[in-house]
Amino acid sequence: MRIDNENIKRFTAFESLSEKELRIVLKYLHYRQYDETEYVYRQQTPSTAIYFLDYGTVQLVNREENKDDRLEIIKAGSGFGYSALLENSRRSHSAQCLEKCSCLALLHSDISYLRKTEPWLMNHITQHIVSILLQRIGDLEHEYIHLTRKLAQSDIVV
Repeated sequence: MRIDNENIKRFTAFESLSEKELRIVLKYLHYRQYDETEYVYRQQTPSTAIYFLDYGTVQLVNREENKDDRLEIIKAGSGFGYSALLENSRRSHSAQCLEKCSCLALLHSDISYLRKTEPWLMNHITQHIVSILLQRIGDLEHEYIHLTRKLAQSDIVV
């Protein structure tokens, strides 16, 4: 696959970057392909990259007491694995492909390098990622309120 400015502009984290900024980011994106059921990363492993899903579907799952709980479905055009922005972080969940997938990966080592050499660019990207995460939190709050109201209307006791 040919990765160019137009391909990466469809990801929210990069959509408002200038052509110059996109050219810089492009140098550090790594193309990865995964088979159905393959893990992009596993829970509790070091956070080594942020991923931007080019095509396919990925599920984020949390494993506790030998049981997987699906947290979220990631579709093409979205990013995941944002904990790689943090130093010495570990994955809080696993990312597993539900079908053949391809991703663009921004490695933690490249993030660290860009923070030193292009701080304004990494600040811009980080601001977009924070806004994405805040939107997700807002969506989860609304879902929680909806489910709480639904549960209150039922006869189920928790």
